Amino acid sequence: MKTSRYYSHGKLLITGEYFVLKGAKALAVPLKTGQSLSVTENHSGRINWMTRSQGKQWLEAVFGLRDLTIKKATEGSRAEALRRFLVAAHQMNPGLLKNSTGFDVIADVEFDLRWGFGSSSSLISNLAYWFDVDPFGLHFRLSQGSGFDIACARADGPLFYRLTGKREPLVKPVAFKPAFSKHLFFVYLGRKQDSAESIRNFGEITGRHLAGTAAVSKITDDIVSAGTLEVFEKKMIEHENILSEILGVKTLKEKLFDDFPGVVKSLGAWGGDFALLTWRDGRETLAEYIAAKGLNTFFSYDELVLFS
Repeated sequence: MKTSRYYSHGKLLITGEYFVLKGAKALAVPLKTGQSLSVTENHSGRINWMTRSQGKQWLEAVFGLRDLTIKKATEGSRAEALRRFLVAAHQMNPGLLKNSTGFDVIADVEFDLRWGFGSSSSLISNLAYWFDVDPFGLHFRLSQGSGFDIACARADGPLFYRLTGKREPLVKPVAFKPAFSKHLFFVYLGRKQDSAESIRNFGEITGRHLAGTAAVSKITDDIVSAGTLEVFEKKMIEHENILSEILGVKTLKEKLFDDFPGVVKSLGAWGGDFALLTWRDGRETLAEYIAAKGLNTFFSYDELVLFS
């Protein structure tokens, strides 16, 4: 039986989902870790699906081939969420399932699903490969998000991302491997942000974000061109302060890291998942600092980010 394999990268957004939705330019980075999808044809008349996270089974489900009804599942809500993705892909290309006899599908996620590295976006990208449909079109059927994560899923290095007024993604590769990258770390904050809820909350803010959009685009350019850690930190602080003012909340550093000697930058949908920290001392001392905050998971910039 024929087997097809697809792979998509995880993601991190350095300069904020909120303003991307308003047309700002953002800096996003694909990760060295991601998600694979293995699809093998069979004659079962069904789709036999398994999702594994870091080698451990997360979901096993069986779907009807024609109507994608759930025949069996180890976890109902997870199967329902997956079915929604499959239905959207099927609607874009109904011929794939119509002309097939069945499939065995294995999705292998290389990272912890709690981390917000793009388990959904890398799955959407892989489904788009499988169904031979536009990944951004599939994304916008399923999400109100900007789609930067779909761009990262298929990129081979950092990129600029923005949306036009017609929700058309503009993706431009950018050379961004700062000379001071050894001082940059990503720290898991111990909670997964609900991106959809964050986007809805930001959508309720009117007027105040308009001036910020242009400012954030300029900061994004300045971040990429920063030649020193000091300049980079200055721009990170400017970005944090803009979001803090518009959202009317304290910065992440004020809330969780008020004694931290470096800069703390929120990532993605502001307030959850991972933060970017600048740290001039060794890795061991950073581990001691974040452990005292009840945090244990962190990565250096170079070990996590994919460079072209």
